Amino acid sequence: MAFVYFDLDGVMRNLGKHVLGRTPQAYDDTMPDGMPFMDYVNANLHVLEDAPPTALLPIILTVPRLCILTVQPEAWKPYTRRWLAKHVGREGLYHVMWFDNPEDKLKFVMTRNEKVWLVEDYPFFTDYSRIALVDWPYNRRAMAINRFRSPMDLHKFLLREKVL
Repeated sequence: MAFVYFDLDGVMRNLGKHVLGRTPQAYDDTMPDGMPFMDYVNANLHVLEDAPPTALLPIILTVPRLCILTVQPEAWKPYTRRWLAKHVGREGLYHVMWFDNPEDKLKFVMTRNEKVWLVEDYPFFTDYSRIALVDWPYNRRAMAINRFRSPMDLHKFLLREKVL
């Protein structure tokens, strides 16, 4: 039996599509006026709370011992906590671990035993051996062995790894 961690944005929360009005094509996509995506979010923090869940969230919510690994600036955390309360439930039903950067998150996963996975969308990791990648246009060049294109793909993966 494996243990699976989940990233938040791009896996559970559909922030990119909510902000851009379309699926991001590049990880560093810009707003129609050319403003960088992150600058827009930092200037409009309410979008973190308003963003809808991804289609994967109903499957993720069936996982016992839900643990979320996320990189979030400090200013985002209150909005993210409210989003989680609204879409995932009260704290105690899940655990969140906050990281300063994606590579620290990867290091955390890689230091666990070999039966650990991270469901993620980040396209620039140096190692994807423990990453189960949610397929988006911006991460299609990432060399992930496990890639999900649908909630059913995620469900099959979780069953195969005996998480469900």
